[in-house]
Amino acid sequence: MNLYWLEDGKIQVDVVIQNNENKKYDGHIRAFITEIVSRYDTYYGGPYNFGFLDYAFDNDISINAGGIYTDSIIWDGNEHADEHGDDFGDIDPDNIQVTTVIYNDDDGYTDETIIARVNGNNPPDVPMISGSSSGNAGEEYDYIFITNDFNDDKVYYYIEWGDGDIEEWIGPYNSGEEVILSHKWEEEGTYNIRAKAKDVHEAESLWTNLEITMPLIKQSTYFLILRLLDNIHKVFPIVKQIIWFTLNL
Repeated sequence: MNLYWLEDGKIQVDVVIQNNENKKYDGHIRAFITEIVSRYDTYYGGPYNFGFLDYAFDNDISINAGGIYTDSIIWDGNEHADEHGDDFGDIDPDNIQVTTVIYNDDDGYTDETIIARVNGNNPPDVPMISGSSSGNAGEEYDYIFITNDFNDDKVYYYIEWGDGDIEEWIGPYNSGEEVILSHKWEEEGTYNIRAKAKDVHEAESLWTNLEITMPLIKQSTYFLILRLLDNIHKVFPIVKQIIWFTLNL
């Protein structure tokens, strides 16, 4: 979950839920918007802690096996009011916490809870990775990483290349700047490039990934010709001598 302060009592709430099971998930999402120190007092005159204001989300969800559910809402405190008719347009971003709970339809139990706070600083967007999705083992390839920061802060990247090599919080780079990095996979196989970003205030984005495949090491044309010659020399010995002579001119 990411929270974005949009000024004038408005909060953008983004959620991403991944179903890691091998069957469909049916449940309910509820996101509680609360004031850390409530505007309301207890019976004894002190303020409530985490006083409830409203739901950002309160709806059923259904996620296919291995699937991802995403949702986003802009909650406007000016459009919500308490029982006295007072709206919440005066909320302080440093005093807001959102708690999201996922309930399982099968048994009614809570499967996941996550808490996030609004403090006026927003994390960078999920980075984008662009580059070749396949290539040859042993060759170097360029990949472009880019993210935007809502507050226009400088950003750092944490990158896992999928072969054990890691770029650990490289930067800083400007928001929106294309960062070109090169990498080489020595062995054939399928690899998963993963990346996330953070700003100078340590607010981190979600992960993103790009799957790539590296087949066998590319053989040189000269080596392929020599292998071909080995296969045909018994049938066409003169042809082999002519080609060998041409290659060595």
